[in-house]
Amino acid sequence: MQMTNKQMVLEAAIDLHNQRQVVSRITLEAVLNLKRISITESLSILEEEGLLDRVVSGVYVPVIQHPASRIISKTTLNDGTVSLEIADKAGDIVIKLTPCEARKIGEYFMYEAIQMSNIQAGHITTAAIAESKRQMKALRRQVRELQEALASNIHA
Repeated sequence: MQMTNKQMVLEAAIDLHNQRQVVSRITLEAVLNLKRISITESLSILEEEGLLDRVVSGVYVPVIQHPASRIISKTTLNDGTVSLEIADKAGDIVIKLTPCEARKIGEYFMYEAIQMSNIQAGHITTAAIAESKRQMKALRRQVRELQEALASNIHA
């Protein structure tokens, strides 16, 4: 079965992206035996279908499509054993970990924990900046109103 232009462009875009290469019409044209118009049409369709995102004009990245997250719970027992439970359609997965194993897994996931912390810090910072801007706008309005009131009292 022969692949469509759209499939070829998507696979090439994913390959280029995974190799840390820029995905553009020019790079796709260099790796595919397709005319630029076919690549342009395929990119438009893939973007409309949500399979590629345009980051800037003419540069694309594949949209990562993970399955829905499963429910995960962790219970630490009195003896330090950790029970990790993952709810799965095929049946729950339960992993019993010794304290040493739990620490080792924590070490493995340290990057993700730091990343989550940074994301949360970014959300908090964004909210604080938005609130500061709102307050600054209100203060400027009050200052302007006071200046107008003062100016009208001086001229009266």
